[in-house]
Amino acid sequence: MSFIAMVACLLVGVAVVTAILAAVITRASKNRGSEGLRPGRYIFSLIVVLLTAACVWHGLFFASRMMNLGAVLVVAIAYCYFSLASFTIRPKLLGIIVGSTFIAPLILTVVTLPFTGLALGFILHDANPPYAETTTNDGMICRTREYGMAASDEGQEVELIRPIYGLAYRKVFSTAVSYRMSSQTHGELCAFASTQWRLSPK
Repeated sequence: MSFIAMVACLLVGVAVVTAILAAVITRASKNRGSEGLRPGRYIFSLIVVLLTAACVWHGLFFASRMMNLGAVLVVAIAYCYFSLASFTIRPKLLGIIVGSTFIAPLILTVVTLPFTGLALGFILHDANPPYAETTTNDGMICRTREYGMAASDEGQEVELIRPIYGLAYRKVFSTAVSYRMSSQTHGELCAFASTQWRLSPK
């Protein structure tokens, strides 16, 4: 079977499972005499999801790894509630459409878990090596590390991070340099990143 055929079968399977799950949730909600959508909880979960997405988009994260992990768990719970609660939107047809749209990514994640889990393991293996860290003259943190050996090309990664009152960080610049291109020291990589960041459009 070709790759395109496999992807097509996967998408059809996700669509079928989504339709079945939508019917089950809708019927269960009707049988229990559900009070319908609770706007307060629904809006709060939506705000949590959108706020987290905005933080990721702008490169913001906590200084503590445990807080970052906690944030991931909170947004996962919020998204699950948000997607399932969407089925209670009225009129019923709109609720089924909205709920199915938001719950489909969850089903796709579960279906592809053996593959995504393996890829995640490779990514975490690449992210585990220790990094070198220094503070630049303008107060930013420069981190460099080696990547590769498991799932990708080998090289060096450098990123510039701006501390925010010691509680959070904002990644302002990040790039990777393959060993096939060049091999540089920590100081050279930091100087290169600082120059590229200053020249980049703000």
